[in-house]
Amino acid sequence: MRDVNGVKVYTLFYEAKIRYLTPVGQWKVGDVRTIKSNYGFQQTENGWQGPDGTIYTK
Repeated sequence: MRDVNGVKVYTLFYEAKIRYLTPVGQWKVGDVRTIKSNYGFQQTENGWQGPDGTIYTK
């Protein structure tokens, strides 16, 4: 967690692996694709606001 211009911000970093069970586009059966990304959240009075605007409370 860090403070950006007085707002508490938390960034969730993740890595996901997708294994294809059927052919899709360039991907063959059994291929594994790794996706790395992150989601940023900011603290509000009502909870943590996600990148889609949803507020998450405890």
